[in-house]
Amino acid sequence: MEYKPAVLFLIFLCYDVSFSADCIGLQDGNYQLNCQTYKACINGTAAVHNCPTPPALEIVFNNVTRKCDIPSNVALPCGGYHYDCSSKADGDYADLVTNCTSFAVCYSGKLAGYQHCAANLVFDAAIQTCNWVGRVPPPCGTKI
Repeated sequence: MEYKPAVLFLIFLCYDVSFSADCIGLQDGNYQLNCQTYKACINGTAAVHNCPTPPALEIVFNNVTRKCDIPSNVALPCGGYHYDCSSKADGDYADLVTNCTSFAVCYSGKLAGYQHCAANLVFDAAIQTCNWVGRVPPPCGTKI
């Protein structure tokens, strides 16, 4: 069975959010899932929210204020800079600006999503997921 990139992206997005929405052991508040998505935790229960995207203005999650904000108020990788997918084929690409600790999801020449790797991991283009630095070849890792 062959999946189209849009279907795979939706599967990936659902997988990512469903496993990241757990609030057990977290204080009440908002927690970033990716640049435009966060979970609101109340009494150990999570509700997943997307930052609004009004016309001509991209809004991203600000990890400092724990609220949606304009990109110029937000630190890299979500704010102040936008990954350029205009010349990229559909797929996931390591963000070298963040030393590969995050990656962009490109679809139809546009940025369809932006994901962060867990602590101590970098994006591995060969297997299209985050991996240990020692298992990833340069420029993202140290594997020779």
